[in-house]
Amino acid sequence: MAELLYKRAQMSKTEINDLMQILARKLTEQYDPDAAPPFNNAEHLYATIDAITHGDVPWESFTISYNGEINEENDAPWKHRTYDIWYRNPLEVLSRQLSNRDFSTEMDFAPKIISDANGTRRYEDFMSGRWAWRQAVRKLYNFAEVNSFISFRTSLLKTQEITVQHFVLLSLAVTRQRSR
Repeated sequence: MAELLYKRAQMSKTEINDLMQILARKLTEQYDPDAAPPFNNAEHLYATIDAITHGDVPWESFTISYNGEINEENDAPWKHRTYDIWYRNPLEVLSRQLSNRDFSTEMDFAPKIISDANGTRRYEDFMSGRWAWRQAVRKLYNFAEVNSFISFRTSLLKTQEITVQHFVLLSLAVTRQRSR
């Protein structure tokens, strides 16, 4: 509703206040005497919008270049160039995603194996991949040895951190491949 009122319809403060009064009256008359509109007034709407924590994660960069030996046999133009790598902090991006309620029903936190009617494995997203499954099975095996729920949970949290680190390294590797 905030997007409709503030962004799309661009209602004035007075119009928002009027609409919330109408909603309050209709809700209490028809449904419940204690019912309330989504916002008390325009100020409440603005405060709700201002409290939204997800948003831009700043861009960061670094420069890389080849620093190995160069001779006639292995000389290539890309070895003489420097490359700017631009990225957003993946831990901050992931933190913002996890704290965003819009993603609460859209994210899988557990690895899974998906098969069709014929038993053929289907890969739909990261958590249906083999790597995610192997990490979970490895962690589950460690859990069975330790037999402690707390250490298992800690292992899963570390796995999430490792997953993000692998994602960053993979992204850098792909970037390097593209720049060759």
